[in-house]
Amino acid sequence: FAKNMGLYGERIGALHVVAPTPEAAQATLSQLKIEARAMYSNPPKFGAQVALRVMTNPKLRSLWEEELKAMSKRIKCMRAVLRKLLEDKVAPNHVKKWNHVTDQIGMFSYTGLTPDQVNYCRIHGSVFMLSTGRISMAGLNYHNVEHVANVMANAIEAYPSFESSCPIKINGFSFPQ
Repeated sequence: FAKNMGLYGERIGALHVVAPTPEAAQATLSQLKIEARAMYSNPPKFGAQVALRVMTNPKLRSLWEEELKAMSKRIKCMRAVLRKLLEDKVAPNHVKKWNHVTDQIGMFSYTGLTPDQVNYCRIHGSVFMLSTGRISMAGLNYHNVEHVANVMANAIEAYPSFESSCPIKINGFSFPQ
């Protein structure tokens, strides 16, 4: 339930220590291990309590299910809009098909962009995704989807290759690494 209930903040953090000597570093590490052990032995239960409350209260569960359906519908709609925009912007100049954007499900999608195209998107359009071309569909909305499509189309114009000697295959689709 962590993602669907927005409970991302549970047990997130990092601690960095700069010690003046190797001995001080070792002593600090020893104390931090004791603290870490206590945290692992007694994990927080707040997220579980929230999930329990929502799942066992008919009114809250109904509200959560409505919001979950609305989010799912919005993401599905963003997939369709992105596909249409990419087909309009890219397809006339390239044989690249975009049905994989709407054929996939969930909060993320493999775009099929190459690492060079991904870098172009990041540098020239502030559109961020993994080097594999995996993008967060949940991050798209009516205010930014056209910008994302434009940047992706420009990246494809700048680096037209969709070929890869070692493609990733997911559900029958091939995507460059």
